[in-house]
Amino acid sequence: MFLCFFSVDQIVLGLDFNVNVERLTPDDMDEVRSWWTKRGMLAPPDEWFSNLGLWVPHVCAVWLYATDSGKGYVDDIITNPDVPGIDRGAGLFALDTELTELASSLGIRWLVGNTQHGSMATRMELAGWRRNAEPHLIFVKEI
Repeated sequence: MFLCFFSVDQIVLGLDFNVNVERLTPDDMDEVRSWWTKRGMLAPPDEWFSNLGLWVPHVCAVWLYATDSGKGYVDDIITNPDVPGIDRGAGLFALDTELTELASSLGIRWLVGNTQHGSMATRMELAGWRRNAEPHLIFVKEI
């Protein structure tokens, strides 16, 4: 399981906006939730998200879930489908950089993420993430 971002080569070819990574605030969430809706998906409820959300405004968002060990989880990545793919890729690469710095500052040594898209998995490998040898199933239990 791992999270995927676009490769550096793709970013250099198409970066046509200023990439600015910010911490997500409750005021940003209506816009971010709309991206799930535009993709035909149900947005998770407020209490689902950690307070360690980052976003490139109007482009993409991701959340870090810190643990009491050296492991952190990267989850709930979402991009704005109305933004051109090359710009989403640039935003995701910037998020990866900031996310790595945030995790390191919290004492996290390993990040674990996931994707259901093979093409995203390949891009993540290009960004330095390692693919697991075996596929994984994800379990979710609402309590």
